[in-house]
Amino acid sequence: MVSAKKGLLLRCDVPTKVYIVHMNSQYRAEGKKEFIIADLDETTLLINPAYELEIRAALKKYSDELTFEPEKLQPGQQ
Repeated sequence: MVSAKKGLLLRCDVPTKVYIVHMNSQYRAEGKKEFIIADLDETTLLINPAYELEIRAALKKYSDELTFEPEKLQPGQQ
């Protein structure tokens, strides 16, 4: 018998994929339902589409934490 699931294809770089897989394992540890349906290759995942916005928000937050912007100097400051 063939089984079919609706999924969202997610392609990203390797470090981002590692972070998403880590998020998925945290969900499992907390007793929540995992969102990764299949790990297809080193840059591609098939995920449950219901978690798309949650994953995007977590990636945005993670990216913002890792981004550094230098302070703007006022005239006369060095």
